[in-house]
Amino acid sequence: MFRVGTHIQVGRLGYTHHGIYVGRNQVVHYSGFHEFGGKGSVSITTLSEFCDGQQAQEYPRARLLKGSAFLAEEIVCRAKSRLGEDSYNVFFNNCEHFANWCTHGDSYSAQTAGTVENNVRSGNYLQLGGLTLFDFISHFKGLFK
Repeated sequence: MFRVGTHIQVGRLGYTHHGIYVGRNQVVHYSGFHEFGGKGSVSITTLSEFCDGQQAQEYPRARLLKGSAFLAEEIVCRAKSRLGEDSYNVFFNNCEHFANWCTHGDSYSAQTAGTVENNVRSGNYLQLGGLTLFDFISHFKGLFK
């Protein structure tokens, strides 16, 4: 079982899904896209539903985040404060962005950040030359809001 306020993740086909464990076997997460392309919202669900048959684990990249981790109570309050929000965007406001914002105030997704940002955060300064489409898009993300 996870500690209250833990950022957890579970593997899905081609990506990882993220949420905040808020206690009592419940997880707050951005549900993302549902069947037939409908947008989901920030919602609360059981750990079992969140995992969908997979094994959840604690988020391993917390060391890459800017800022200090909030206390568990604050993390849970931050997660619950966004319940019902329906501004999901796979590139700029996905479940990983949400969970990292809840824990550290850093709206960051390693899955969608470009190569340059990921290398800077991990201290891998030798690999900064390779740009990706995400690097280009994130440079102009203000145009997509």
